[in-house]
Amino acid sequence: MDSVDLLILESLPERVEAIIKGQLPDGCTEIRNVTVAFDAVAQVFSVQVVTQRDPELMCTEALVPFEETVELDMLGPPAGTYTVDAHGVAALFEFLVDNALE
Repeated sequence: MDSVDLLILESLPERVEAIIKGQLPDGCTEIRNVTVAFDAVAQVFSVQVVTQRDPELMCTEALVPFEETVELDMLGPPAGTYTVDAHGVAALFEFLVDNALE
């Protein structure tokens, strides 16, 4: 991973998107899926980018940049500071009020 950028969308309730940027190791590696797990005690969203590669293919060895956007499930967590961690690259954001539907 190269970076994690956060976009807090002005909506009610507020929504947060994590923009994950990195580089795939070669021209044959593809992103299979992106998952997000939330640890309520630590207030950490862990983003996992899972890749796949066909070992039979001949591939360029050049790095291939990628960008993935994932929406974080922010309904319910109370006001506070949260961390988004994507394979060791982290970013913080803060909610000043509880984010719940009224």
